[in-house]
Amino acid sequence: MVSHVARWSGSLLPRAHWLGTVAAGALSLAFGGTALAGPNACTTSGAVATCTGNQSAGIASGVDFTAPPVTTLNVNNLTQAIAPASGIDGVEFNSAAAITITSNTGSFGITTQGTNAVGIYAFTTGAGAVTVTSTGNINTQGTSATGILAQSLGAGNVTVTSTGNIATQGTDATGIFAESISAGAVTVTSTGNFSVSGTFEGEFGSNVASYAGKGVARYQW
Repeated sequence: MVSHVARWSGSLLPRAHWLGTVAAGALSLAFGGTALAGPNACTTSGAVATCTGNQSAGIASGVDFTAPPVTTLNVNNLTQAIAPASGIDGVEFNSAAAITITSNTGSFGITTQGTNAVGIYAFTTGAGAVTVTSTGNINTQGTSATGILAQSLGAGNVTVTSTGNIATQGTDATGIFAESISAGAVTVTSTGNFSVSGTFEGEFGSNVASYAGKGVARYQW
C-alpha cells in the first residue's frame, strides 16, 4: 500500500501541470504529437471506438475518433506493432469526459521514440474517471517518454492495470505515472517488469489508494 505519492523531477512536470487555461485538445502542440491511425482506420459505434489491424502510425482522439461522444477505446487484434514516428504517442486519448482504454497489443507491443512520446496517454480535464488496462509490452526512448501516463484534472478516480513489460530510456521517462489532481483515488496494478534506464522506475501520483506489483514509488508528497 502506498499513500499520497507524487514525483516532480527538475523542471519536467507531468503534462497536466503545463495546462493552465489551455484546453486539453491543444496538448499536442506542446507535447507528443498525433498522427492518423493507420493504414487501417478505427471504427466507432456509439461511445466505443475500436482500432484493429495495422495501427503502426499511432492512435489519437480528435484524429481517429471524436471524444466525446467516444468514452471507450479498444485496441486489439493488431497485425503489427504500434510504432509511430518520432515524438508521437503510441495511443493517446484526451477528453473532457470519463475515458477508458483497453489495449491488448498481443505479441506486437507499443514502441515510441522522442521527447514526450508516451506509450499510452490517457487524460481528462473533467471529473470523470480514467481507466487504462494494458496487455502487452511497451518500449519508449526519449526524455519524459513515460510508458503509461494516466491523469484526471478533476476528482475522477484513476485506475491503471498493466500486464506486460515496460521499458523506458531517457531522463524522467517513468514506467507508469498515474495521478488524480483533485480528490480522486489512484489505483495501480502492474504484473510485468520495469526496465528503466533513465530516472525513476515506477511512480504514482497524488491520492494513491493502492499499488500492487513491481516497480518503485519514490518521493513522498
